Amino acid sequence: MVLTPVIRPIPKKKDHKYVMIRIHDGGTTPRYKTTGYKIKEKDWNKNAKADRKNWVRTTADNYDLINDKIDQMLGELKAELEGTSDTKILQQTRNTRKGSKRSYLKYTKTYISLTRNQATRINLEQGIKKLYKYLEEIDQLYLTFDDITRNFCKGYYNYLLDSYSTASTNQYFGVFRTIYNDAVGDDSLNIQIPISPFKDFKYSKNKTTNTPLTPDEFEDLKYTPTPKRNWEITKNIFLFQFSNAFRINEVMLLKWGDINYRNNEFLIDKHTSKTTIRVFRNISLEVVELLVPGIERYFPRVREKLEKINQNVEQMKEDLKIKQQCPPKPLTPEDMLLKLSEGVTNDQLRKELNEVKSYESTIKDYQKEIDSHDFSKRLLLRKYIIELNQNHPDNFVWDKPDLESIDINRMNADDYAAYKRCVGSNDGYLKRLQKEAGINTKLSSHVARYTASQFMFNSGMDFNQISQFLTHTSHGTTEKYVNRLGVNSNELSNYLTTFIK
Repeated sequence: MVLTPVIRPIPKKKDHKYVMIRIHDGGTTPRYKTTGYKIKEKDWNKNAKADRKNWVRTTADNYDLINDKIDQMLGELKAELEGTSDTKILQQTRNTRKGSKRSYLKYTKTYISLTRNQATRINLEQGIKKLYKYLEEIDQLYLTFDDITRNFCKGYYNYLLDSYSTASTNQYFGVFRTIYNDAVGDDSLNIQIPISPFKDFKYSKNKTTNTPLTPDEFEDLKYTPTPKRNWEITKNIFLFQFSNAFRINEVMLLKWGDINYRNNEFLIDKHTSKTTIRVFRNISLEVVELLVPGIERYFPRVREKLEKINQNVEQMKEDLKIKQQCPPKPLTPEDMLLKLSEGVTNDQLRKELNEVKSYESTIKDYQKEIDSHDFSKRLLLRKYIIELNQNHPDNFVWDKPDLESIDINRMNADDYAAYKRCVGSNDGYLKRLQKEAGINTKLSSHVARYTASQFMFNSGMDFNQISQFLTHTSHGTTEKYVNRLGVNSNELSNYLTTFIK
C-alpha cells in the first residue's frame, strides 16, 4: 500500500490543481482523496520529502496549512489501512522528527516565547525573519538541526552580507547561532551534533569596535563633574552597567520592580535580555546611590539627606587620616623592660601605655561612627527602594522622556524605536563626557560592559565563571569581550564595585 501526495487537474481551470492523496494498493486503478485545497502547479514541489513537510512551496498562499493537512491525512489514512490508531501513527511520525531531525524554526518559536525581555524578543524575531526569508528562497523551510552544517552557515552568512551591513549581518547571524547553541545545550532535546558548525567560523569584522577603558580612564570618567542633570544620569547609567557588566537594555529598561531589598542586601531580580535566565545580583550601597536622580523624582529631599551624611563621613575620614599619620608606637614587654632599665619611671611608662590605649580607642570610635553613618545611609535608601518597589514597580528608574511611552509588556516596533532613541541620546551625552574627561577611548553604551569584562579578566578571574556572569551562551562570545586573560556572581559584583567606591 502506497500513499502519495499529488496534484490533479481541475476541469476548465488550467492554472490550478487539486491537492490530493493517491492511495495505491497494487491494483490497476489507484484511489484519490482530496485535501480540500487547490494550488497552482508551479507551487507544487515534485522533490518533496515527508519528513520535511515541504510538498507545497512557500510561494503558495497558506502553504503551511496545506502541508499540515497533507501530513494529517497521511497519518489518518495510514492508520486506517493498517488498522491502528491515529495517535500511534502520529507518535511514530514525531519520533522520526525528534533529536537532530527536529525542526529548527519550530524550536525558535518556543525559544522566543520563553524570552521575557520584550526588546530582546523583538531582536530575536527580526533575526528569525531574515532566516525565514533565506529558507524561503532556498525552499528549505523545514530546516532540521542536521541540516545546519558548516556549508549551510556559510551560505546564510554570505546571503546576509549581500543584503545588510557587517554589523547587522553579525547581529542576525548571532540570533541564529544563539538559538542553535541553546537547543544543542539542552540535554532533554537529545540533539547529537559531533562538531559545531560554528566552530572557528570566520566572521567579517565590523568597521567600528568597542574598546574597553583603561583603569586610569575609568577613574577620570568617574570623577568628571556633571553640572547638568542629563550628564549625571548618563554617567550613572554607565557606572551602573559597569557594576554588574549589564547590557545597556537591561539597565535602560530597568524598573523599580526589578530592585529590591532582601536579607540585608540590595539586589536586582530580573530576567536577562539575551537569555531566559533569571538572575539575582547583589548591588552595593555605592551602586544604589547611583539611582538617586531617579529616587528624587518621588522623594525630593533624598539628595540633601545623603549629602549631609556623606559630608559627615568624609569629615570623619579626614580626621581619622590625620590621627593615623602619627600613631604612638605600641609597647611590647621587651620595650617596657628596656625603658625601665634606661631609668624611665613607672608613672612615665604608664602614661605611654595609656596614650597607646587611648589612640586605639579613638580609632575604633571613629570607625564605629563612620559605620554608623553608613548604616544610616543604608536605612534611608532601603526605605525608599522598598517603597518604590511596592508602589511604583512598573515605573522606569531613569528619567528619560522617550521611556515614558514604552510598554515593555507589549513592546512593538514603535516602542523599540523609542528605546533606540534613548540609547542614541545616551551615547550622545557619553561623547560629551568623554571630551570633558579627556578620554581617548570612544565612549558608547556598550563600552561599560566591555570595560567590566576586561577588568575581571585582567585580574585573573576564572574564565568559565565570568562567561556565566556575563550570561553568554558560548565561550566564543566571551572571548570577543577581552584582549587578554589575566565564584560566584556576588564575588564578581563585589570586585567591580571596588572601582566605583
